[in-house]
Amino acid sequence: MYCMSASHRTTLDQDHQIKTLFYRNNYLSTGCYLSLHLNLPVNIIYFTESQNLSSVTKVCVQSGKSVTIPFLYDQKYKGYKKICQRGIGTVNHPDWEAEVHNGNNKSSKTMSMSDDVTNSIFTLTVMMDVGVQYTNVNVKKYSCAVAGGGPTNEKAFTLLDTDDIPELRVQNQTVFGYEGGTVVVDCLHKNLTGEKKWCRIDGSCLKVGEGNGMLVETADAAGVFKVTLRNLQEKNSGWYWCSVGESQMPVHITVKNKKGHGRDRKSNL
Repeated sequence: MYCMSASHRTTLDQDHQIKTLFYRNNYLSTGCYLSLHLNLPVNIIYFTESQNLSSVTKVCVQSGKSVTIPFLYDQKYKGYKKICQRGIGTVNHPDWEAEVHNGNNKSSKTMSMSDDVTNSIFTLTVMMDVGVQYTNVNVKKYSCAVAGGGPTNEKAFTLLDTDDIPELRVQNQTVFGYEGGTVVVDCLHKNLTGEKKWCRIDGSCLKVGEGNGMLVETADAAGVFKVTLRNLQEKNSGWYWCSVGESQMPVHITVKNKKGHGRDRKSNL
């Protein structure tokens, strides 16, 4: 009689979930219509929000460019496999999936992942196809999850590609600053309407004033939502995102400790 160890059974359970977790919630109703540069109505299906996996919900990227999407998870899942897939349900393509587990990164032609277990954040980097516009709504939806973490550790988001300038963008997703200094993040948009916010990866949005030791200032001009962060401290390092209406763009801020650096620093994003 063959007996399966608990660790082996856990691995099989996680592998089974990898094959099945993206089939859940397909019964959900439509969310909204988005007008792409093709001027065609696109019906987008939105999943329920994850309770334990925090990230953005809608990002627009120019074809041929790459974008990195961060996901914050519970520290107790640091040793679990993290997986991402492009599409929903039966979509299965070797270039549309990636995973990371204990430092081992299984990448594909268009997707790669990394896992920062110290800060409980894994990232998905996607290279958008050049000149390819999909009419199938499902392939514009991406799904990521902590394998074995259950439905509360699954997250779906919409990643739209365009040959034109994206409706919300930054020049660089990575910003560097110094303790006591200042960085400026310019969130450039196509005169989008709706609420403008600057938020942490956990979904908590910062108001004008002091936020975790730093001073937060915002300014709104035609096509630019400007976020100024002053009196930076090392603890302010991490992933944030700016949003205008329904569109979001992640930005990573790294605050360095550099003695004798007294100048402000502006990062044009």
